[in-house]
Amino acid sequence: MQASDTLSRADGVLNEDQRLVIRFCDDPATPVAVDTNPLAAALAMVLVSIDRDAGKLVVRYTPRAQFIQAAGVVQGGAVGTMLDFAMGFLVMAVIPPEMTMATAQLSVSFQRAVRAGPVTANAELERCGRTTAFTRASLLDADGRLVATATAVSSIFPQRPAALSEAIR
Repeated sequence: MQASDTLSRADGVLNEDQRLVIRFCDDPATPVAVDTNPLAAALAMVLVSIDRDAGKLVVRYTPRAQFIQAAGVVQGGAVGTMLDFAMGFLVMAVIPPEMTMATAQLSVSFQRAVRAGPVTANAELERCGRTTAFTRASLLDADGRLVATATAVSSIFPQRPAALSEAIR
């Protein structure tokens, strides 16, 4: 089944990030800029490749100036966010369309300073059950050096219809 079939089955339920992930799964050879989320856009997030069967996702970021501290390094919270996005988007790609996810636990380890410039996150699915997913990710600088790692536990739960989600806001 094509991922686009999933979109039609879940019309009115999926959030915009999940719609984008499903469309990317249809054509993973073409990188896709993430413009569905203001924070992801500010980090210049690009979905580079995905292998749903193997549970792997590659994402590229080029954090903008607002994330760079005076010493020329990316602020630690932004580093954690990049790893969290990579793992979250991977989980969204592998769960059923009527489900969504939220990060329940995130642990980040900083290996070295993340300098301004492009970085790449590699996310891997360790296990995905009906209600919980376990993921890990690494962040590499432009020279391919490991700069940070993370693990996450995601809660998986039914989506709310879009109309209901809007009414709650």
